[in-house]
Amino acid sequence: MRDAKEEHDPAGVVYCLSQLADLYRQQGDLESAFRTFQQGLAWVNNISYAPLVEAEIQKDFGLFYAQIGDWDQALRHSSAASSSKVAANDPASLELVGYWLQCCNIRETARRNRRDTAAIDIAHSLTLRQEEAELLLKRASAHLTLKQQALAEADIATATKLASNLAAVPLQIEASLAWEMRGCLSSQEAEASYRRALQLAEQTGEREQQSVALVGLARAQRSEGKLEDAAISLKRPEDT
Repeated sequence: MRDAKEEHDPAGVVYCLSQLADLYRQQGDLESAFRTFQQGLAWVNNISYAPLVEAEIQKDFGLFYAQIGDWDQALRHSSAASSSKVAANDPASLELVGYWLQCCNIRETARRNRRDTAAIDIAHSLTLRQEEAELLLKRASAHLTLKQQALAEADIATATKLASNLAAVPLQIEASLAWEMRGCLSSQEAEASYRRALQLAEQTGEREQQSVALVGLARAQRSEGKLEDAAISLKRPEDT
């Protein structure tokens, strides 16, 4: 960075600051990351000749805000990154547009998450247990999109307990499938989850849910190397 300053290369300075700030962000030192990003942005007006560098620091600053959950700011910086003066056919430009669209989706998910939380509180206060469980499973999906694994698991666990207490079989099936949706179950745990969902679906005669459970079961069995069992599971919907 010293060489870039001495050679009066603002783009080089911004690039170095951007890389340093992103390193701080990845290490979890958000205070240093924020300070360094601000330093980099102070040089941005001087790098109109290097739009890719300007776009890169805007994108990285957007990632910083995404990490702390400020999706409005994340979207603002990703929008600035994608609208930089970059050639439309440049692969880096296309990547930035994709990142901007991702931020749009995540911000909307975060907003839905807040609305779901308000609805859950209302359902809980009115003792509408089934509605509360359904909303918890919906919010768990949003948590997963936002990479909030622990919060998703807590919602699924609460919904599972509510469904069990209500003896609501369709809701129990949905909760069982939600556990596998977390994406961190082992193959054995996923198989057990799908078997549980399948048993419940067979009790109610829900053909569509049986098919979903069987396909998931086959996928888990294939991951475990149980190819014959997987083939049998996939064939079962045809036999019912």
